[in-house]
Amino acid sequence: MKFVKEPDKSGIVIPAPAIKLSELDGLPLEIHTLPGAVVVISAEMEAMELIRTAESLKELFAELLTHLAKVCGPCNHCDGTKAECPLINSFGTPDVLVPGWALDEAGIPRDAKLTCDADEESGEIRVCAADYEHDLTDVPRHLVESFRSFGFCLGELEEHLMVEDIVYGG
Repeated sequence: MKFVKEPDKSGIVIPAPAIKLSELDGLPLEIHTLPGAVVVISAEMEAMELIRTAESLKELFAELLTHLAKVCGPCNHCDGTKAECPLINSFGTPDVLVPGWALDEAGIPRDAKLTCDADEESGEIRVCAADYEHDLTDVPRHLVESFRSFGFCLGELEEHLMVEDIVYGG
């Protein structure tokens, strides 16, 4: 079950029914802060309780990724062929390495995402800092592989990452 709460100045209060439904009422609780989540679990668990808790978290993980997969939709082979998605190969070493001194001279942080465009007439390629924070290279490889193997569109996923639109709730 899901409860939606808007935080106020003092934070949020977990509704008593949520604690009861989670079978955590009357127990000492442990709060884990994670990037993008706060998880409340029992502070003391027997082995089977720990297994049930881990399984519940795994189920939530699967639900969240299934939601994202639905948002992205199926792979329609952007390049018009039935070949492997070209985005799956965008990992690893970049095709062109820009030396640190060049980034420094251009005023681009060394950890910045880079993008480029080509001028067909001059044959020049211009490399600059990207105007987005995330792309497919920020997603753990095993998740990209899972999306690809289940036939979900990596291009849509990358677009959602780059434009930072809301894909859940809201």
